[in-house]
Amino acid sequence: MRNRHVLGVGLVAALLQAPMVLAANESQVETRLSPSLDAPAFADGQARYRDRGTRADLRVEIEDVPVGSYALFVGGVYRGTAMVGITSTGTEGELEFRLPAEPGKLALNFDPRGEAIEWRFDGKAVLAGTLPSATDLDPGNVYEQVVEWGQFGRSTNAPMDAGGSIQLKSNKKKADLRLRLEGLEGNTEYVVTADGLEVATIRTKKNGKAKLTLSTKAKGKKLPLEFDPAQAVFEVWNGNERALTAPLNATAIGGGLKPPGRVVVQMSNLGVDGDASGEAQLRERKDRVDFQVEVEDLQAGSYDLLVDGVAVGSMDVALRSDGSTRGEIEFSTQAGEMGKLALGFDPAGALLEVVQGDTVYLAIVFPE
Repeated sequence: MRNRHVLGVGLVAALLQAPMVLAANESQVETRLSPSLDAPAFADGQARYRDRGTRADLRVEIEDVPVGSYALFVGGVYRGTAMVGITSTGTEGELEFRLPAEPGKLALNFDPRGEAIEWRFDGKAVLAGTLPSATDLDPGNVYEQVVEWGQFGRSTNAPMDAGGSIQLKSNKKKADLRLRLEGLEGNTEYVVTADGLEVATIRTKKNGKAKLTLSTKAKGKKLPLEFDPAQAVFEVWNGNERALTAPLNATAIGGGLKPPGRVVVQMSNLGVDGDASGEAQLRERKDRVDFQVEVEDLQAGSYDLLVDGVAVGSMDVALRSDGSTRGEIEFSTQAGEMGKLALGFDPAGALLEVVQGDTVYLAIVFPE
């Protein structure tokens, strides 16, 4: 009999209520790294900082870019070079920092929180983002009015005069997001996305200008603002061609609003292997959906991923040069992408389990 009986009603309820539980003396911040205008369309990356009281670690990843050497800058300071190589799931590379230092990891002798994280290739930025500071874990702009700006940059296929601005204005009562676009083709429909998730369709005037406002208290011409846009990358599309891009890099609104298009949860360790950890991530973009489960510090070997009790694939957990282990399994609605299985299930509200034989090591009920 598979040891899945440990996931009784009480545990399932707990998993639903607390998908990001850390120990009392732990804190964690993370951010997605967004591609530059010249980066490959599917380039991706993320940075995660974790403070466990007696130790701290920073991991910065880069994926789906050409093979080569990529330099990491934190707060404008060079911190190391990662080799991006070919794996079974595409191309990837990473740098890891640890305090106190450990073999195979770089020394974490700086605080990355609140700093700009940037991967560069031949001196040009490929991926970038800002790691939240410790104070960003608070509810956000709920006590004072804050106005923050982003500027749209033109892609190579857009009209030469194309541009615009994005403004996030928030206080304890509401938040407004305003986009002002200009220099686009006149009398043309454009789609606006946030982190790849479509949020609105706009039509330019004859002069190529357009305005869009989203609000947490929508009325009149204002559309509902149902996500936290603070760290999102906004793109303006004409059909399948990207015209404009703007990273906002603002302070989180809070108030229960979540970032668009991406859900990341930490899996619960069921006690069989006390060091093991896992993460499940769902990402929705303009034309595709990706789902990934990544595990660390399990014993090397093959593990199955179950979704509501049904095996959907297996992953190999391999030993790395620093003595740690890691494995992952990826799914996509994008047909035929190298190293990714077809996403033929909906993880929303499903029980996810990482198992080997009859033993369940990690589990979580994925948020709906």
